[in-house]
Amino acid sequence: MSIEEQMKMIESYCNFEDPSAVYILLLLPRKKENLEQKEREKLQKRSRYVIQTLDDARFALEEFDRYSSMYPEITFRVYVSVNRRSLLKGMLNFQKRLLDFNKDAIQGNKEIWTPIAKLGSEFKSVLAKIESRYDKYYMFDIDLPNNASGAIETVRQFEEHLNDITDVVYSGRSKSGFAIVIKPCNPNDILMPPETELKKDAYLYVDCLNKALALGCTHGAMECSH
Repeated sequence: MSIEEQMKMIESYCNFEDPSAVYILLLLPRKKENLEQKEREKLQKRSRYVIQTLDDARFALEEFDRYSSMYPEITFRVYVSVNRRSLLKGMLNFQKRLLDFNKDAIQGNKEIWTPIAKLGSEFKSVLAKIESRYDKYYMFDIDLPNNASGAIETVRQFEEHLNDITDVVYSGRSKSGFAIVIKPCNPNDILMPPETELKKDAYLYVDCLNKALALGCTHGAMECSH
């Protein structure tokens, strides 16, 4: 997928009307495509950008492309947060984190200096937590083959079922399955198809970089319904 195609997906899903609400774009090497990778190595190569506008999104995607090209042996996935993050909540939660740092420093905890030296990254971590979310959308991760007609029909019927209960915000293909995002409702009213998981704060799949290394890492056009 080109950066222009990635941008079309971001533009179709993201809502940038409120400047106090932002998304997190995530670049992550998953274990599924990098079998020899240890958890520490995965986190060390993770990259996150806070995006407030489409221009921010383009800049982040271009940086992801540049960064991934430095590690051609590693396959990365690109995700966008399903829920926007509240800058106000993030700021208040970050202030609490800073107070914790102050307390630990006074008590002589030397382990705090590493996160303090990376406060920008620390703020992103606080912003990514569920306590800082702005929206409360639900995402269904449907692990059915996205190129099989039977699976496509199952997902279509499930989407109709969800539309009878609430509003479907997004419906499209993920790397190997499908993803549907809805406005919150009573989960007990939902009859989920097989191989489906409900996630109340998650990331939505965008693309796969260095994907020639990952078998089956192919994509069709993302479909979106609002």
